[in-house]
Amino acid sequence: MQSGFRSPYATNRDERELDEFWHSRFQEKRKAQPKLITDFAAKKKYRPFVERLLTIRVEGAMYIPVSDRVWRKVIMDWLEMNCLEENWTVSVEEMVELLGKSGVELDSQQLKFAAYPVKSFLEIYAKAARTDLRLKGNLSVME
Repeated sequence: MQSGFRSPYATNRDERELDEFWHSRFQEKRKAQPKLITDFAAKKKYRPFVERLLTIRVEGAMYIPVSDRVWRKVIMDWLEMNCLEENWTVSVEEMVELLGKSGVELDSQQLKFAAYPVKSFLEIYAKAARTDLRLKGNLSVME
């Protein structure tokens, strides 16, 4: 775990390792701050991109009991606000929880099946962002 960072306050090896660990974590956090996706993509390209994704067919969308535009807009708003320039990972489970917090009521049966269309939509979003918006970073979907 040698990062080259030397803390003037660490008195033994354990403290130095702990300081180096947290120093490297803060360096990573400082480097990868979320930004608006429009900081990386032209606004004139972003509007048609959003409209296309709100209307594109997603497998299993019937398992979410609201309009496709509603739940997709919730996810896209979150993605727009939390875009990273480098590679970034989005959790399907986190997105399903986000839908619940935003007012989309899912019973236990729907909750079980909601992950499938959300994952499918995130994969479509990732592919479209690379091709349409030409984003450098890569969005990976984690279950």
